[in-house]
Amino acid sequence: MRFWSAAAMLLLACSRRDVVAVPDRVDAPPPKKVAPAPAPKPEREIVGGQLVDLDTRAVVHVLSKAAPTFSALDESSAYLVDGVGEVHAFDLASGEERWKARPPRCSQLAASDGELYCVDDTHVHALAKSTGALRTIAGTKSIAQLIGVGTHLIVTRAGGELESFAEGSSAVVGTAATPLHAWPRMIARGDDVCGAAHAAGGVFAGCWSATLVSRWTKSITLAKPADPPHTTFDVRAFGPDFLVVGTWWGAKAVQRAAIVRLSDGLELTRVEDDIAAVVSRDGKTLDGLISLHKGLRLLEPSGAVRWTSSVKTWGESAATVLHGSDVIVATWHPGSSGAELHAFDAAGKTLWSATPTLPPIAHSAYINHVELSMRAGSVAMRGHEAAFEYLALFDPEPGPKPGPKAGTSLLNVVQNNW
Repeated sequence: MRFWSAAAMLLLACSRRDVVAVPDRVDAPPPKKVAPAPAPKPEREIVGGQLVDLDTRAVVHVLSKAAPTFSALDESSAYLVDGVGEVHAFDLASGEERWKARPPRCSQLAASDGELYCVDDTHVHALAKSTGALRTIAGTKSIAQLIGVGTHLIVTRAGGELESFAEGSSAVVGTAATPLHAWPRMIARGDDVCGAAHAAGGVFAGCWSATLVSRWTKSITLAKPADPPHTTFDVRAFGPDFLVVGTWWGAKAVQRAAIVRLSDGLELTRVEDDIAAVVSRDGKTLDGLISLHKGLRLLEPSGAVRWTSSVKTWGESAATVLHGSDVIVATWHPGSSGAELHAFDAAGKTLWSATPTLPPIAHSAYINHVELSMRAGSVAMRGHEAAFEYLALFDPEPGPKPGPKAGTSLLNVVQNNW
């Protein structure tokens, strides 16, 4: 009988166990390098011939001292049409002119991802954004409006016909026959285009894909047989998420309105009141309605009054933006000049009020529209008037005491159009 030593038994047991291979450190792949997150692109706006950085709240480039007739902006370039119809492209970073081109005529300007478009009565002149190379899309009917949607151009012809063209092509890739012939409002919503125009007793509206496949269309009729003669209903507010159809300003014998969601065409509510704007946190549901009839009031979607402000406003039109639980409302009159800005808490208490600083204007130079948004932490009021356009930024929060109050003006840039 053979006897094994304790050491030999231990060695034999270890040799029968599974051995886990350890890779050679020299042959192991090096750890992957994590690329740093890209720096956020600055938020910029073009006001006339001035390029404004919203983060630094300053004019970074004066691209043109003369007021351009049209302008457009993308991530890398600014585009201006001067008073003689010449199109200029500028680099956003340096402000240097990249190219200029002279289409035969440019009475409107629209932009897709890769091209600019100018109206010449029945024709469209397309310019490549990269080089300014010019080509012409011929047509036989007058053009009411152009709008770029992604890589497509949508043309609204006189009579309401819509045509879609792909970038770089003069071939029609889609058409739609619509009643959008009476001064239509057209906007791009993502990859879709939406339009609205006055129709008998109310408004016709719809949304289509970039190739003009219908998403939805409908007639919103507000007129009733008992309404006084000449009662007019029209578009009160349009986009980016809702359409407000209501009694047109100046006709106050009847107050009636309907709100339509643009994403699917659903009518969300209909009230017997004068509605100038909606309040919405998510762009899908209604958080409230703004009425300027009988004072500035916030209504429930049902039309019930939530609160009435003590603010006296002369406006007929409105736009809103939310900052936390505060409701910020811009009011203006479409046939006058200037605008007001008011911030309210959830109970309707006025937190602050402000106005942009604007120059005097000539009598009857009254075309007025205001856009309101939150940009770079500021309340941005963008105004488009006959005599000038402007961008005004306001601080929605008070600074540390004894610092600036909420509603303090942070930037006020004005470009005269004449």
